[in-house]
Amino acid sequence: MNAIAKLKPAPTLKSLTLALVLAKDEERALIERRRALEDQIAEMLPTDALEGSISCVIGDYRIAVKRGLTRSVNSDKLRDLWDTLPTKAQEAFRWSAAVALPKLRALQEYMPAEHAKLAAVIETKPARPAVTVDLIERAA
Repeated sequence: MNAIAKLKPAPTLKSLTLALVLAKDEERALIERRRALEDQIAEMLPTDALEGSISCVIGDYRIAVKRGLTRSVNSDKLRDLWDTLPTKAQEAFRWSAAVALPKLRALQEYMPAEHAKLAAVIETKPARPAVTVDLIERAA
């Protein structure tokens, strides 16, 4: 390592914050550029179908465009209908459990034995830290 590299100051919170703001701006611009390119490619490989895929080979690349529809379910309305649906109609839906954290924490405090049973089916792992940087508007 040369002498200049050894003299490089350690990053400060301010320098890291500024670098993060710049990186996020670059990332936003790159995402916009990528999406614009994908839209142009999708226009060049049209299909009348709302769902499905189409592909072609250009040189050394296989290009595929997959089109689909996003479907969501109003769970409250479905719950109201559920008992009136035949089994085959019910099979069109999958239920996924989610943790209601405030209630789970309360259970841990007030019913520790029940919480311990539930803890066996809950996978817990550290989440990535969320870092936000907001520009503070100051009067000039």
